[in-house]
Amino acid sequence: MFASQAVQGQITTKDSLKKNTTVDIERSDTTKIRDSTEVRLGDSTRKNNTQRPPKGDITTTIKYDARDSIMMDVTGKIMYLYGEAKVDYGATKLTAAFIEINMKTNLITAKAIKDDSTGKVIGRPVFKDDAGSYEADSMVYNYKTRKGIINRVVTKQGEGYIILEKAKKNEKNETFGLNGKYTTCNLANPHFHIQSYKLKLVPEKQIVTGPFNLYIKDSPTPLGFLFGIFPFTSRNTSGIIIPTYGEERERGFFLRQGGYYWAVNPYIGITFLTDFYTNGSWGATMNTEYKKRYRFNGSASLAFNKNITGDLNRAVSEDFWVTWNHSPVPRGSARFSASVRAGSSRYNANNTFQTENRLSNTFNSSISYSNTFNVGEIPFNLGVNLRHDQNVQTEIMNMSLPEINLQMNRVYPFKKKGKAAKNPIQNLSFSYTASATNRLTNQAPSPGAFTSPNGLDTAKVDFNFANWAIISRRGSMGIKHTIPVSTTMKLFKYISLNPTFSYEEWWYPKKLNYDDSNPDAVVVDTLNGFSRASSYNASISLNTRIYGTYQNIRFLSKKVVGIRHIMNPSVSFSYRPDFSEARYDYFQNVRTTSNPEGTLVSRYNGAGFVQGAPAGGKSAVMGFSLSNTVEMKVKDDKDTTNAEGTKKIKLLENLSFASGYNFLADSFNLTRVSITARTRLLGFIDLNSTATYDPYTWELVSNEGGNIIQRQRDVYAWSRDLSITNPQIRGQINQASIALSANFTPESFRRKRQKKMNQLNDARENSELTQRQIMNDPNAYVDFEIPWRLNMSFNMSYSKQGFQKSVVTRNLNFNGDVSLSKTWKISATSGYDFDAKTLSYTSLNVYKDLHCWEMSFGWIPFGQFQSFTFDLKVKAAILQDLKLSRRRTWFDN
Repeated sequence: MFASQAVQGQITTKDSLKKNTTVDIERSDTTKIRDSTEVRLGDSTRKNNTQRPPKGDITTTIKYDARDSIMMDVTGKIMYLYGEAKVDYGATKLTAAFIEINMKTNLITAKAIKDDSTGKVIGRPVFKDDAGSYEADSMVYNYKTRKGIINRVVTKQGEGYIILEKAKKNEKNETFGLNGKYTTCNLANPHFHIQSYKLKLVPEKQIVTGPFNLYIKDSPTPLGFLFGIFPFTSRNTSGIIIPTYGEERERGFFLRQGGYYWAVNPYIGITFLTDFYTNGSWGATMNTEYKKRYRFNGSASLAFNKNITGDLNRAVSEDFWVTWNHSPVPRGSARFSASVRAGSSRYNANNTFQTENRLSNTFNSSISYSNTFNVGEIPFNLGVNLRHDQNVQTEIMNMSLPEINLQMNRVYPFKKKGKAAKNPIQNLSFSYTASATNRLTNQAPSPGAFTSPNGLDTAKVDFNFANWAIISRRGSMGIKHTIPVSTTMKLFKYISLNPTFSYEEWWYPKKLNYDDSNPDAVVVDTLNGFSRASSYNASISLNTRIYGTYQNIRFLSKKVVGIRHIMNPSVSFSYRPDFSEARYDYFQNVRTTSNPEGTLVSRYNGAGFVQGAPAGGKSAVMGFSLSNTVEMKVKDDKDTTNAEGTKKIKLLENLSFASGYNFLADSFNLTRVSITARTRLLGFIDLNSTATYDPYTWELVSNEGGNIIQRQRDVYAWSRDLSITNPQIRGQINQASIALSANFTPESFRRKRQKKMNQLNDARENSELTQRQIMNDPNAYVDFEIPWRLNMSFNMSYSKQGFQKSVVTRNLNFNGDVSLSKTWKISATSGYDFDAKTLSYTSLNVYKDLHCWEMSFGWIPFGQFQSFTFDLKVKAAILQDLKLSRRRTWFDN
């Protein structure tokens, strides 16, 4: 036996009974000792020269290391490693304060030691292999049979920790333990654990226990079972879902959202859930989740519920709901996605527990496919969509099956390839778009002034297969082609001139014919067959940009360098011929008893012509608009990257005016003037405002008992018509709105707070002044380091039509949260309607992080959805059913 201060070495063994063992030890003083021995494991040792192992034998190397010292008993073939000892044996790694390697018995023994100065146990053995990591007080491991005995072991599997007083590990990496504890709390003294006398750990699969019960701290609870299975594999595993229980006023006692999760394969998982109520109501839901790495992921669900309400007059309703979300990973030019939410109109009212779905009246769905391809050198974009929109209040449903869009990228036929366009001819471009739609609806067609010979199309019907004949008859199908042609040129270097021409054509499988032979009842007939209509228009626009700079305005502030005003004026002119003329045959003159001269009515009128149709009447409209932006440049001493040491501040982000004049209209040639404004106040308040000004005069005909009869005259507000003797309003703002929104965070106030603190530091010499400033403005010294957030918005709208009473709505909405500490967070959502003088939908939520547990409380204090929920549950997903819940929803009231 000899002792050495060596710190590293290796032992090479073979897996047969007769092995060649080479021991290499490097001294810290660079002296090398090498022994070549042939070891018959479990037998005597004899000297032999080192030979190359026979071809085909498998060699495993034991690598070792120690900080303090290594002692080798050559005769007994035992090696002792002291101080941060390490042993690597293939995939097996062991560290401890002391390790003993016995090459005769193939045993590795590891122990912790007590520190002489502190008395603490240090260097607890940590054993790692393919099955996981184990920490223990001591262990004995046979590196040949891969079996071992471990005392006081702690191991982490998945999200949980396992503590065993004594454990045995077999060659399959399975661990059998006594006095076992399982928890997801990572504290030395966990907040809770599940305790069982016998326990079996199957790595990467599950834990199987005998009779067990739940401990809170070190106190047992009556919660337990005769056996337990806790899966923790990284792959999907099937299992039972425990239902929640409770009572409802309408449907009685219930077991809700219980069922089974089926892991079909690593890419697909299906959840089957059921609801049962003592009054006979029941429900079933199937949820599917799927994922293909680098390709797509999504989820789908199908729910059916049968509700029975009432005692004497029992009412039965059957509802269903379908959802599907599919998201592809961007790859290539083709893309398929889906977002579907559809079902019975009463499903959410009868079954859902999600407040946002209860508050929503409309639901939309879309399934889309898009692709890009080339025809020659011209790129095309193809889009195919299936759309659905549904209003659960009106029970009206519309579906587009399908909606196809084909768009050709803009082409410059006269432009030289690879070079910029230099003249209007080279700038000339055109594109092409085709849009085809097949739309179905259960909405009743508008009767209008005429009657339809089909008496079935007189009312709304349910959207189902029984009414498919009526729904398909109300459907509409059409194709629209659009070809825009445009170019651009410069006038006087600063004015852009943009001429455009647009051609549109519609294809329909039908058109309308109006039979007015009986003037008391005009009959609308449908002429089936291919029908084509077209229209075209031309326009030209001029736009430029004007800059105005104001300098030498230091009287505003010493930091103001200048103010710049940017104006973007635009003038356009468009012309469209009258497509209601008889030569086009797009309109028909229909005479009635009340209108013997007749009225021009489009042959493509109504919802049955989904793509639209040519418009009647000539149009020659001149449009004009002006947008304004105002910026201010100020000195910024803190900006070292800008050579000028200045920064820009937008005083007015946008102020726009727009209107138009139709030269061919028989009256009311000037359109209403629209005004929009947008800016930011104080750096964090967004202001958006819109208004519409009507430039014509309203005349009050009579006002008896509040019944206002009025008419609008073709007289401008700035003109005066002496023939109007009745009360009049000469021009008015008939619509206006203003929206203010702000997002408050600690960062919003830190700069202001720092500025005030700097001012106080400068005046620190005068303590009396400092104290007085603190007393005058104590809010400046609030600790804004606490994370918090507050979003507020104020909306006001105004509308008025002539002498009618104006309608004003005002609403304030806010939501936010504050973290009282690292573990406490409170959030709230509410609002106030100033006209109804009531609070809007209000909710309060409290969250508490309890280390391995979490607590949440949600409260809707009033309103239709008055309710509260309380949950106390384990964070880890593996023990998500270990929870305490108390709920009272609007169903329970």
